Amino acid sequence: MRDQPETDPRALLVVGHSEGAMTGLLLGGTVHPRPAGLALLQPQAIRMLDLVTLQLKAQVTEAARQGQLTPEDQRTIDAAIDAAVTSLREQRPVDTTDLRPRSPNSSKRSRAPTPGS
Repeated sequence: MRDQPETDPRALLVVGHSEGAMTGLLLGGTVHPRPAGLALLQPQAIRMLDLVTLQLKAQVTEAARQGQLTPEDQRTIDAAIDAAVTSLREQRPVDTTDLRPRSPNSSKRSRAPTPGS
C-alpha cells in the first residue's frame, strides 16, 4: 500500500486486533518508513507461546479424557510441548527425534470397544 502513488508513506497507520495487534506492534518497529501511528485493538493478554501451550495441553487433556491417549502418553506429550517451547524461546531447533509418528489408527483408539469389534 505504501508504494501506491496516491499514498503518503509517512502518513500510514498500522491497525491490528487480537493477534493482529501483536503483529502490528512488531511491524511498527521494523518497517521503514515507520508508521505514523499504531492502533492496537484488544491485543492478546498472554504471550503467543504461552497461549499455544495452553491450547495444545487442553487438547491433549481432552484426548486423554476421551480415552484416545493413556495418562503416560499425556505426560509424554505435555513434556514434549514444554521442551519445544523452551527450545523456541532459546532460539534453538525443536528436537522431534523422540516423538512417535502418528499411527493411522490413532484417531480410532479408545478404551471402550467399538461397534462390531
